[in-house]
Amino acid sequence: MFSKKVQSYVKEIIVEKEEIQQDEKVFCQQADIAPLMIWMSGCNALYCYFNSNWLKFTGTHLTTAVSASAREEEIGNIWTGSVHPEDRQRCEDIYLRAFATHNSFQRQYRLRGSDGEYRWILDTAAPRFAADGSFVGYIGYCVDLTEVPIGISQPSITESSSLSTNFSRRIRKITEDQLQAEITKRQAVESQLRQKTSEFAAILQVLPDSYFRLDADGSILDYKQGLIESLYIPPGDCQGKSLRECLPTAVGDRFHQAINQVLETQHEVSFAYTLPLPAENNNFEARLLPLPDQQIIVLVRDTSDNIQAALIESDAKFRSIVENANNIIFVLTLEGIFSYVSPNWTEIFGHEVAEVEGKSFIPFIHPDDVHICADYFQRILTTGKKQEAIEYRVKHKNGNWRWHTSNSSAIKDANGNVLYFVGICYDTTNRKETEIALRESAQREALLNRLSNQIRASLDLNHIVETAVQEIHNLFQVDRCVFFWYQQDADVPYWEKVYEAKSSFLPCLQNQQEATHAEIKLIAAKTLNGEIIRIDDTETVGDSIAQQFLQDFGFTAFMALPVHTQSGEIGAFSCGYCSGFRPWLNNEVELLQAVTVQLAIAIDQAKLYSQSRITAQTAQDKAQQLEAALLELQQTQMQLIQTEKMSSLGQLVAGQKC
Repeated sequence: MFSKKVQSYVKEIIVEKEEIQQDEKVFCQQADIAPLMIWMSGCNALYCYFNSNWLKFTGTHLTTAVSASAREEEIGNIWTGSVHPEDRQRCEDIYLRAFATHNSFQRQYRLRGSDGEYRWILDTAAPRFAADGSFVGYIGYCVDLTEVPIGISQPSITESSSLSTNFSRRIRKITEDQLQAEITKRQAVESQLRQKTSEFAAILQVLPDSYFRLDADGSILDYKQGLIESLYIPPGDCQGKSLRECLPTAVGDRFHQAINQVLETQHEVSFAYTLPLPAENNNFEARLLPLPDQQIIVLVRDTSDNIQAALIESDAKFRSIVENANNIIFVLTLEGIFSYVSPNWTEIFGHEVAEVEGKSFIPFIHPDDVHICADYFQRILTTGKKQEAIEYRVKHKNGNWRWHTSNSSAIKDANGNVLYFVGICYDTTNRKETEIALRESAQREALLNRLSNQIRASLDLNHIVETAVQEIHNLFQVDRCVFFWYQQDADVPYWEKVYEAKSSFLPCLQNQQEATHAEIKLIAAKTLNGEIIRIDDTETVGDSIAQQFLQDFGFTAFMALPVHTQSGEIGAFSCGYCSGFRPWLNNEVELLQAVTVQLAIAIDQAKLYSQSRITAQTAQDKAQQLEAALLELQQTQMQLIQTEKMSSLGQLVAGQKC
């Protein structure tokens, strides 16, 4: 009811101001057709009106697309900018002396014309008084005296007093009859307006609420602080500013939404909000009511005491529940400020409660997860409904990140406006880490199985090495992957490049000269001992020969994994990166180790297969030789038998002859 009374008073004041504005419009129309240059000033001594003849004479054009305050400032500066600099101070002194006593006055000065030339002007002014006798300013009129032959370059008031008096009498007769009726009417309306304004001012003096009058853009037209001391808005320094400039972003946006709602519905809108202040967070309720001409009244009341009383009533019960809970319970303002966290926050995250309450939630959340939380609360605010739980990382005081799952709800007032959020979150770090480990393990297993199947599907040693090199190059996105065999039976042992896969911008190394053991002593020694070499930055290599060797390859990061087979063969995978620093991750090394184990097995199998084929071929060759010898023996035996038969037959024939 009280806010409705305020709204009614303001409407009456606005209506009467509109009547004054209409009267001013009529007055200005009549003043514009008067054959004089007319000006007016207010009770603050600032010029507030120049008629069209004055503006035409000086060639002044008023800006149209500006605010009321800017237009007042522009008009207030017109006279000063048009008077000759040598005459300005003298004329201002005459004006201010008369202003102090509310007496009529005259003054002569040079006024710049539209052609840029200065002309002598006689300016006559009289005080204006309201119906109740209160002083409201001056009205004056100007006459061009340039063509009047006074005989001196800068006439004084004393020397031309006779001429000025006679001339001003004629001018006053013309203007007073035309303007007096409008002035009298305007004074009556102004008197009524002052009465209403006085009553309204008395109401505001006893009103505990802060009072604002806004335009449709949310700019402050009028403001009274009331009993509220901390609204982010300094008294006397807010007119013309937008509420959005004076308040935190989230609160300013909420006011902007309410302003649009009032303008659209022409009904009262209320909502509650919280302002984070240095000492504590204060709670407020804002009521917005429509006025004519797209203006709005805003009444703001501090409700912190009311809310605090309600909280105290249920505080004991609430704390008995949350302080013994295993999960964290929190209360979050619409601006994202923790107004409460349960004591077990300290046990779970390490921070004292005092280090959290009154702070934004953002510094505690992983940067990659902040938008997840912000979007979550925005959905709750927009829909007013519960949302599915979200997962995010919270920073422990020791710097570690802990995974948490959270559910939150919006707490609303009687009008359905959201006051704040209440949520519960619980630690899911162990489950999340297990899920991540299982997922990474499954990925490694899948990659390893695929690579192993491809390697072991062939018993061709060259194909096995080629497949392994290609897969490693593609899998880890290195610039160059090379497989070396260590030729240890040579007179000078060396490392032979067998196969490589590389980025297109790198030259091929296949046909370059092999590296001797001495040239890469450090690398060779570790490889022969079965050690893995991990170099994230070749600039950090202490051995100058090894460093030079790696830089000759163009490597900026390097990793080598040895391959030792059961048959005594020694090889190595060389993974080179040529584009700066590259950290080799543990899971990458573990996967490559598994690959080298599978490769060693495949190489041994290929060797065994090759040896078995050689053995089989040898056996087959010997079998063929035995078969040929047997055939030859059989043929020889047949020949012997045939010879014996012929010999026996010969003997038989010889015996018969005898």
